[in-house]
Amino acid sequence: MSREFIIAKNLALKLLNRYDKTQKEMKKYLLDKCVDPNVADDVIKYLLEYNFINDYRYARNYINKNLLKYGEKKIFFDLILKGLDNEFLKAEFSKISDEQKIEIGVKICQKKYDVIKDKFEVFKIRHKLFCHLIGKGYDYDLATKIIDQVYLKN
Repeated sequence: MSREFIIAKNLALKLLNRYDKTQKEMKKYLLDKCVDPNVADDVIKYLLEYNFINDYRYARNYINKNLLKYGEKKIFFDLILKGLDNEFLKAEFSKISDEQKIEIGVKICQKKYDVIKDKFEVFKIRHKLFCHLIGKGYDYDLATKIIDQVYLKN
Protein backbone atom coordinates (compact mmCIF):
# COMPACT_ATOMS: atom_id res chain seq x y z
CA MET A 1 0.00 0.00 0.00
CA SER A 2 1.30 3.36 -0.98
CA ARG A 3 1.41 6.33 1.31
CA GLU A 4 -1.09 8.19 -0.90
CA PHE A 5 -3.54 5.27 -0.67
CA ILE A 6 -3.36 5.27 3.14
CA ILE A 7 -3.90 9.03 3.32
CA ALA A 8 -6.85 8.84 0.90
CA LYS A 9 -8.33 5.86 2.76
CA ASN A 10 -8.10 7.74 6.05
CA LEU A 11 -9.79 10.78 4.47
CA ALA A 12 -12.60 8.57 3.22
CA LEU A 13 -13.06 6.76 6.53
CA LYS A 14 -13.06 10.04 8.42
CA LEU A 15 -15.86 11.32 6.17
CA LEU A 16 -17.82 8.06 6.44
CA ASN A 17 -17.56 8.28 10.21
CA ARG A 18 -19.81 11.36 9.98
CA TYR A 19 -21.95 10.74 6.89
CA ASP A 20 -22.99 7.83 4.71
CA LYS A 21 -21.97 8.42 1.07
CA THR A 22 -22.53 6.87 -2.34
CA GLN A 23 -19.69 5.72 -4.58
CA LYS A 24 -20.10 8.78 -6.79
CA GLU A 25 -20.06 11.18 -3.83
CA MET A 26 -17.01 9.50 -2.33
CA LYS A 27 -15.11 9.62 -5.61
CA LYS A 28 -15.96 13.32 -6.03
CA TYR A 29 -14.85 14.00 -2.44
CA LEU A 30 -11.52 12.26 -2.95
CA LEU A 31 -10.87 13.98 -6.27
CA ASP A 32 -11.74 17.35 -4.70
CA LYS A 33 -9.08 16.59 -2.08
CA CYS A 34 -6.54 16.26 -4.94
CA VAL A 35 -6.24 12.49 -4.70
CA ASP A 36 -4.96 10.76 -7.84
CA PRO A 37 -7.90 9.21 -9.77
CA ASN A 38 -6.31 5.74 -9.75
CA VAL A 39 -5.78 5.91 -5.99
CA ALA A 40 -9.37 7.14 -5.56
CA ASP A 41 -10.60 4.09 -7.50
CA ASP A 42 -8.50 1.81 -5.27
CA VAL A 43 -9.93 3.43 -2.15
CA ILE A 44 -13.48 3.00 -3.51
CA LYS A 45 -12.75 -0.71 -4.14
CA TYR A 46 -11.43 -1.04 -0.59
CA LEU A 47 -14.51 0.67 0.86
CA LEU A 48 -16.82 -1.53 -1.19
CA GLU A 49 -14.94 -4.68 -0.22
CA TYR A 50 -15.36 -3.95 3.48
CA ASN A 51 -18.93 -2.67 2.99
CA PHE A 52 -18.14 0.84 4.22
CA ILE A 53 -20.07 2.20 1.26
CA ASN A 54 -23.09 0.46 -0.18
CA ASP A 55 -25.26 2.37 -2.64
CA TYR A 56 -28.26 0.11 -2.10
CA ARG A 57 -28.18 0.52 1.68
CA TYR A 58 -27.75 4.27 1.19
CA ALA A 59 -30.77 4.44 -1.14
CA ARG A 60 -33.03 2.51 1.24
CA ASN A 61 -32.02 4.69 4.19
CA TYR A 62 -32.43 7.89 2.16
CA ILE A 63 -35.87 6.86 0.93
CA ASN A 64 -37.06 5.90 4.41
CA LYS A 65 -35.74 9.12 5.92
CA ASN A 66 -37.10 11.50 3.28
CA LEU A 67 -40.39 9.85 2.37
CA LEU A 68 -42.12 11.64 5.24
CA LYS A 69 -41.07 15.03 3.86
CA TYR A 70 -40.98 14.66 0.07
CA GLY A 71 -42.70 12.88 -2.78
CA GLU A 72 -41.35 10.05 -4.87
CA LYS A 73 -40.17 12.21 -7.78
CA LYS A 74 -38.04 14.53 -5.67
CA ILE A 75 -36.40 11.67 -3.79
CA PHE A 76 -35.90 9.74 -7.03
CA PHE A 77 -34.10 12.60 -8.78
CA ASP A 78 -32.03 13.42 -5.69
CA LEU A 79 -30.78 9.84 -5.66
CA ILE A 80 -30.13 9.84 -9.41
CA LEU A 81 -27.93 12.91 -8.89
CA LYS A 82 -26.07 11.00 -6.20
CA GLY A 83 -25.18 8.36 -8.80
CA LEU A 84 -27.61 5.58 -7.95
CA ASP A 85 -29.02 3.05 -10.40
CA ASN A 86 -32.28 4.01 -12.10
CA GLU A 87 -33.71 0.47 -12.22
CA PHE A 88 -32.91 -0.24 -8.57
CA LEU A 89 -34.65 2.98 -7.51
CA LYS A 90 -37.75 2.12 -9.54
CA ALA A 91 -37.84 -1.29 -7.83
CA GLU A 92 -37.50 0.30 -4.38
CA PHE A 93 -40.28 2.80 -5.04
CA SER A 94 -42.56 0.08 -6.41
CA LYS A 95 -42.45 -1.53 -2.94
CA ILE A 96 -44.26 1.52 -1.54
CA SER A 97 -48.01 1.29 -2.07
CA ASP A 98 -50.10 4.16 -3.39
CA GLU A 99 -52.06 4.10 -0.13
CA GLN A 100 -48.87 4.76 1.83
CA LYS A 101 -47.90 7.59 -0.50
CA ILE A 102 -51.36 9.12 -0.18
CA GLU A 103 -51.33 8.77 3.61
CA ILE A 104 -47.98 10.55 3.87
CA GLY A 105 -49.07 13.18 1.34
CA VAL A 106 -52.25 13.86 3.30
CA LYS A 107 -50.18 14.59 6.42
CA ILE A 108 -47.97 17.02 4.48
CA CYS A 109 -50.96 18.64 2.79
CA GLN A 110 -52.95 18.88 6.02
CA LYS A 111 -50.16 20.88 7.66
CA LYS A 112 -50.16 23.35 4.78
CA TYR A 113 -53.96 23.47 4.74
CA ASP A 114 -54.10 24.33 8.46
CA VAL A 115 -51.77 27.27 7.85
CA ILE A 116 -53.60 28.77 4.85
CA LYS A 117 -57.27 27.77 5.32
CA ASP A 118 -58.39 31.09 6.82
CA LYS A 119 -56.31 33.30 4.55
CA PHE A 120 -57.66 32.47 1.08
CA GLU A 121 -60.79 31.41 -0.78
CA VAL A 122 -61.37 27.74 -1.61
CA PHE A 123 -60.09 27.81 -5.20
CA LYS A 124 -56.90 29.61 -4.18
CA ILE A 125 -56.35 27.16 -1.30
CA ARG A 126 -56.64 24.18 -3.67
CA HIS A 127 -54.18 25.82 -6.04
CA LYS A 128 -51.69 26.53 -3.25
CA LEU A 129 -51.98 22.99 -1.89
CA PHE A 130 -51.48 21.59 -5.39
CA CYS A 131 -48.37 23.73 -5.96
CA HIS A 132 -47.05 22.74 -2.54
CA LEU A 133 -47.40 19.02 -3.29
CA ILE A 134 -45.90 19.34 -6.78
CA GLY A 135 -42.97 21.22 -5.26
CA LYS A 136 -42.53 18.41 -2.74
CA GLY A 137 -42.19 15.90 -5.58
CA TYR A 138 -45.68 14.42 -5.95
CA ASP A 139 -47.08 13.74 -9.41
CA TYR A 140 -50.27 15.37 -10.71
CA ASP A 141 -52.66 12.46 -10.15
CA LEU A 142 -51.42 11.69 -6.66
CA ALA A 143 -51.52 15.37 -5.67
CA THR A 144 -55.14 15.59 -6.84
CA LYS A 145 -56.13 12.50 -4.81
CA ILE A 146 -54.36 13.85 -1.73
CA ILE A 147 -56.07 17.24 -1.96
CA ASP A 148 -59.46 15.57 -2.40
CA GLN A 149 -58.86 13.53 0.76
CA VAL A 150 -57.82 16.62 2.72
CA TYR A 151 -61.04 18.35 1.64
CA LEU A 152 -63.10 15.30 2.63
CA LYS A 153 -61.60 15.45 6.13
CA ASN A 154 -62.35 19.15 6.57
